[in-house]
Amino acid sequence: MQHKISTGERFFIAFCLLLILCIAAGFPILYIRISSRSPERREAAMPSDVISDQLTENLVFTDLSIPAAASFEQSGQLFPDSDERALTEEDISSLKSCVSSSFQYRILIRLAINEIYARKGLHFSESGPFWSFYSNFDWYTDALRDGVSDNDLSEQEKDNVSFLTRTEKAERENAPYYRDLVELVPLTGSYEQARRYATCLGGSLIKITDNGTQEIVEDLIGSSEAKERFWTAGYYQDGKWRWDETSAVDFNAWAGGEPSESGSGARLLVSEDGSWVTEEDLSSSCMFLIRYNR
Repeated sequence: MQHKISTGERFFIAFCLLLILCIAAGFPILYIRISSRSPERREAAMPSDVISDQLTENLVFTDLSIPAAASFEQSGQLFPDSDERALTEEDISSLKSCVSSSFQYRILIRLAINEIYARKGLHFSESGPFWSFYSNFDWYTDALRDGVSDNDLSEQEKDNVSFLTRTEKAERENAPYYRDLVELVPLTGSYEQARRYATCLGGSLIKITDNGTQEIVEDLIGSSEAKERFWTAGYYQDGKWRWDETSAVDFNAWAGGEPSESGSGARLLVSEDGSWVTEEDLSSSCMFLIRYNR
């Protein structure tokens, strides 16, 4: 006997189809709303969510009516006229009001600095986030591989770089886990994500070359109460632990049994008690420590 679909069954089927259509149509909107709030949640929480690997995905503008935000969306420049006019406190405060976290604000300041040099054709490191970002725009020529000197900048550009650098420094020094040019960043990610994010903030992954720096690191970890491990610049290559191509790891704070036998490319991490450990999986999700040059 052929089953006859009842009115109730028809209603249930129609409801399911409607639900599927709503999910399909509404999910992107839900995703955008979650994304716009997540950076603030990341900064407040410890441990935090995973960071993004792409520069622009770390920037979620909450107010596109602000001229700098609209300009960035269109041309990749926050202040296209910063070679012609003095940037003001109002310009900078507008940047702070159109993003939802201090980390995003500091990335915007770094972008405002870098775009002055990018317009001159400065070649950024191809392994970093800025070269891949600026290369998307026709106005970027990537011509000066030997760097941009002060003689290449106008007096107005020099004044703006100085102003932005002071602003960046003040914001960084107000970060909750900052001390003596060292910052513990309460975001988690892979090694490559941490390295790129450190660049976005105007620093680099930390090199712990003396006991004083080790003590700063331990104090920051203790004050953060983070139950995480932390990426550093240290790596294993050709039978040696190194900070970079010219600096071997001399001072050390290895945990008992460390360093373990490691293959080339293994990384040096700081554990939650401040001791050093090895990690061969560069995709592991860890927090990270940044060292600034100024």
